[in-house]
Amino acid sequence: MLILMDAAHEDIVRAHLAYQNESVKASVRLREHLRETDGPIADGSVESLIAINLWFQERLIIEANRPGGLSTPSWWGSAPLVDSDSQEAGPFTSQQLNIIDEVQAYLAEVMLETLPGAELAIYSGDPCDWRNGQTAVRYGLHRFEFPVSVAYSVALDVVLYRRPVGAGVLATVVESKTSEAA
Repeated sequence: MLILMDAAHEDIVRAHLAYQNESVKASVRLREHLRETDGPIADGSVESLIAINLWFQERLIIEANRPGGLSTPSWWGSAPLVDSDSQEAGPFTSQQLNIIDEVQAYLAEVMLETLPGAELAIYSGDPCDWRNGQTAVRYGLHRFEFPVSVAYSVALDVVLYRRPVGAGVLATVVESKTSEAA
């Protein structure tokens, strides 16, 4: 993943604007992807996240072996992918990264609609926090959630660690933040 904690302010702003632009496109791609695969309906509700999470986990495995050629999301940075010859390769193919991108964008969309006063913001915390410079959903004055990290964590559990992930994990993230914001 792209780490921005030591990046120049201009680079952080550029990454934030790229995230905003790509996120809208990723949400559209998710809905198209869901239609093409007879997946669940992305109606923007917290409840839809349960069915989408199940679809997401299935697609991560199915998409792993599809031919490449997709570009990677800007939040990934330039790290090599699993299907490269590099020993420093990440655990995902470009297809899997694009599914992660689609789901994280939809999760952000649901959070922005559900959490009172939520907005996309650049995170700035402790100087040693690797998340500094990352785009997050800010709700309340000092509360942040990182949709990329949430979707990425689910994908790591499914693809790399082969651990089961509960169907409600994405919905629970939004529900817990909603109760925090109240």
